[in-house]
Amino acid sequence: MENEIIIKPSFDAKTVCLASFHIIVGMKTKIIFSIFLMLLLFTVFFNFFTEGIDTFSILKPFIYLFLFVGLFAFSIYIITKKQISQNPKIKENISHILNNEYFQEKGESFEIKYFWKEVIKIVEKKDFFLIFIAKNKAIVIKKIDLKNNQYNELNELFKSLNLKK
Repeated sequence: MENEIIIKPSFDAKTVCLASFHIIVGMKTKIIFSIFLMLLLFTVFFNFFTEGIDTFSILKPFIYLFLFVGLFAFSIYIITKKQISQNPKIKENISHILNNEYFQEKGESFEIKYFWKEVIKIVEKKDFFLIFIAKNKAIVIKKIDLKNNQYNELNELFKSLNLKK
């Protein structure tokens, strides 16, 4: 592929929040959730053997887990929505330009190039692509922003790349 793929991105809180959640879950939070779940199971067994069978005591840790996960997801959504509304870069006319050598974000007041050799990985989700430029930072390309045959061109480009592992 020698041509450039030019995408005009749109930003909405839902997609950016989902992408942020995928990035965060992919990090160390799996370990934190595992430890939290083990503590909950320990609490359930401790309550079961010390207090006998009490339904509320057994369900209490799971209620805490549900509330913790809900508050975690809600806080990610609120933070993401705030970042979108306060980011002056997003209000500009932005283009994503992709070719064999690099991925570029270009706006009226900025221009950032990411060379493919520096990209960690590319993940395809149902509604978007995540291009990881660092372990905990990714650029989101929404599939709804792709026009005509750009989805197939992007897949062809991504398959042709030799990303570092």
